[in-house]
Amino acid sequence: ARNADLEAGYAKGKEIFYDDPDMQMLRKRREDLSKGYSGQELGAMRALAQRETEGARQSGLKKVQGNIARAGVGGARGAAIQAAADKGFLANKADLERKMTLDNANMVRQGTKDLQDYIFSQKYGQLGTGIGYGQLGVSDRSADAQARIANTQRDKNIFEQLAEYTPAKFLGLY
Repeated sequence: ARNADLEAGYAKGKEIFYDDPDMQMLRKRREDLSKGYSGQELGAMRALAQRETEGARQSGLKKVQGNIARAGVGGARGAAIQAAADKGFLANKADLERKMTLDNANMVRQGTKDLQDYIFSQKYGQLGTGIGYGQLGVSDRSADAQARIANTQRDKNIFEQLAEYTPAKFLGLY
C-alpha cells in the first residue's frame, strides 16, 4: 500500500512539475538560455557593434585630422599621429569582440546553472509530492486501524464487570 501511495504521489508530482504547459515552457526557455546567444543574435550584436565602432573611429579620425591641420603638423609626423589614433580604435574593436565572447560564455554558464537548478526543483517537487502522498496513506491506514480496534468489543475482565456492578444496578433501578 505504501508503494502505491508513493507511486500515486510521484504521478501527481509529475503532473504538477513536469506535464504542466507553463513548466514545460519555462524548462524550454532555460534550455535555450543555457546555449548562449544564437549565431543570428551574435551576428546582429557584432554588426551593431562594428557600425558603432566604425562610426566612432571615423568621427575620431576626422577630429584628429582637424587638430593636426590646425596645429600645422604634416607629413610623416601627421600620419604617425593618425596611425596611433587608428590603432587605439582598432584595440577598442578587439576589446569589444573579446567582451562579447566573454559575455556569451558567462551567459552559457549562468544559463546552465539556472537550468540545473530548475531541473532539481522539478525533481524535488515530484519527490516531495510522492513522499507527502505516502505519509497521507500511512496516516489514513493508521487511523482506520485504530478505528477498527476501538469499534471491536472485547469481553470485560472480572474487575471491569465488578466496577460496573453498582447497588442501583443490582436493585434494577436503571
